[in-house]
Amino acid sequence: MRAVGWTAPAQRANRAIVNYLGREVDEQVARLVHERILAAANKLGEVSTGRPGRTFGTYEKSVARTGYIIVYTTRKWADREFIFILSVVHTRRHWRRGQPPPTP
Repeated sequence: MRAVGWTAPAQRANRAIVNYLGREVDEQVARLVHERILAAANKLGEVSTGRPGRTFGTYEKSVARTGYIIVYTTRKWADREFIFILSVVHTRRHWRRGQPPPTP
């Protein structure tokens, strides 16, 4: 099993999503989406099932039954592999291949 860590921009993106949904949609929806994002991120520690990302060296994992994608990278250190969450992005946000994922 690989360790999963969140970068500061990814943590900010996740908080922004939860705050937005809680304010504009519903608190219960915000909690549900937050739980699904965390579950998908933690699952990457067991099996990294994402596809190659739009930025070199990244991968993207869709979060089931939400409109969000987890952008992550992997790193090896001391014969262990680590997963680093770089951002959480709504599928309607567009960025071109080679650009970093958008952050709030």
